[in-house]
Amino acid sequence: MGEVHRGRSRAKVGQIVTNHFEAATTATVVPPTLISGVAGGKLTLTWSGSGFVSQQNNNFGNSAGWTNVAGGDISPVTIAIPATEEIFYRLKQ
Repeated sequence: MGEVHRGRSRAKVGQIVTNHFEAATTATVVPPTLISGVAGGKLTLTWSGSGFVSQQNNNFGNSAGWTNVAGGDISPVTIAIPATEEIFYRLKQ
C-alpha cells in the first residue's frame, strides 16, 4: 500500500507503536507491604500504597466468591474475627 506517515513507512510507524506499547506495559509495579495484627478478637490489616481494596472470601477455592470488606478501601482496616467461620483475605488493585 505504500502509505507514508510524516516521512516514515507504515512498517516503521508500526514498530514505533509497538515500542510505545511495550514501554507502557513493562512499567515496574511495586507490590504493597501488608501487615496484619490480631487483638481483642479483631484483625487489623495495614498496607502501603494506594489503589488497593481488601477483600474476603469464605471459600478460597471459589474465585468468584471474593467481596470487598466494608470500609476496606482505606488502610488500615479492622475486621471482627468470626467465631465459627474460616475467612480468607486479600488485597486487590
